[in-house]
Amino acid sequence: MPTEIDPPPNDQRSEPATQAVSTSEPVLMNHSHHAHTGSGASMHDEHGITFWIGLALGLGIVGFGVRGALHQFTTYSQRFVFAKYAIGFDLLHDVVIAPIAFVVGFVVSRLTPSKFRAPIAFGMFATAILIGIGWYPLQGSAKYKNNVSFQSLNYARSLAIVLLVVWTISGIWAVRNATRKPSSGSSLQKATR
Repeated sequence: MPTEIDPPPNDQRSEPATQAVSTSEPVLMNHSHHAHTGSGASMHDEHGITFWIGLALGLGIVGFGVRGALHQFTTYSQRFVFAKYAIGFDLLHDVVIAPIAFVVGFVVSRLTPSKFRAPIAFGMFATAILIGIGWYPLQGSAKYKNNVSFQSLNYARSLAIVLLVVWTISGIWAVRNATRKPSSGSSLQKATR
């Protein structure tokens, strides 16, 4: 006949339950929990002061640009052309330039050793920015008929010199990375792998 066993004391019973609860709870708090429970957390707790300062500055810059555009383009037809170009360039960036940059970055990260990735990425990014800035002057956009002196600068030569400086910096950076001795921490990580 089975005998009845006395239950363990309360302090022994509650210990496993406490351990189960403490190990099943996540370590990090979810910010949305505060919003639903109404614990009084403000919006600053979720984003931080840096976010709000950046948002205020960004909105100020956007407002300044919109105000300048409205003063510069006074008729509706001028504003329509401006909006068309602004939206068009935004779509060009999102649909063409950003995917190309992603693919090039992905290929470079796969084909180059890690010590050369940052110098090459810097050189390629700076080259793309400089060509983008210099594209319009390179087309001879400032030339006037019968006035060859109006656009007197040789933009192709200037761009080539700036690109030479950029890739010289990238090359020095890459050589420095290649000749740098690994720190004791990195050799320890290699030994533990």
